[in-house]
Parts: sequence; C-alpha cells; structure tokens
Amino acid sequence: MNQLPVQRASELSIDSAALTQWLVEGLWSDEAVGILGGEPKCCKSFLALDLAVSVASGAPCLRRFAVRRTGPVLLFPAEDSLVAVRRRLDGICSAAGVGFQSLPVEVITAPTLRLDTPNPTSAFVRSDLDFMRLGGRVQ
Repeated sequence: MNQLPVQRASELSIDSAALTQWLVEGLWSDEAVGILGGEPKCCKSFLALDLAVSVASGAPCLRRFAVRRTGPVLLFPAEDSLVAVRRRLDGICSAAGVGFQSLPVEVITAPTLRLDTPNPTSAFVRSDLDFMRLGGRVQ
C-alpha cells in the first residue's frame, strides 16, 4: 500500500494559478472533489445531474456556465430512485439540447457503496473509475 502524501500547511504552494483552472467555469474547479450541500429539497440532486450532463456533453451547466473539459461521468445517485434519475437526466438533456441516448454517463445502481473495504463492489467501482480516467477507452 502507498503511503498517504502529506505536507505541512505552511509549505503548501501559494501559487493561485491552480485555483483558476475550471471544469465548469465559475462553478466547479478542475479535478475538484466536493460536496453539494444545502437544505432539504433545494435542488442539490438536480444540480448534480445538470453538472453530469454538462461535463459529459459540453453543454453549458444550467444553460449558463461554460464547460472547459468534457469527459465521461460516473454517477452515484445515493438517495434518488433510478426511475427518478433517468427521468431527470432525460429532462435536463432535453432542456440543454443534448442527445440522452448517446450521453456518456454511467450510473452506479448499487443501493450502497463502500470504497474503503476490499469487496467485489469496490473493485468493480475502481475498475470503472480507471475506465473513466482513460476517457472511456480501453487501453
């Protein structure tokens, strides 16, 4: 196992160039890991789905925010039914003028997901993540 890389906070770079790299201009930074949080029923799921459609297609997120780099998306809709996810994605695609059938969005259909334990599910997701990192291409 590789050791987790760490660095003293005072030694971190003060170069702000990395902060200006956007995946979705003004909305989500490139290679960011984050959480969409907010009050119940404030459209967090819709925003996540719109981000997924935008990154997968190149269409502006929320029809306003330009996408700087496109690629396949792996989506885990933990709290939403798969029927609702499909219906919402289809509707977002329609509003954005994007073809739903050819959209490179893969949906994890497992009801729960743990990446911190060695089991078939985490191995499957890791292989999917590797596939996505390659831009959906097998090498």
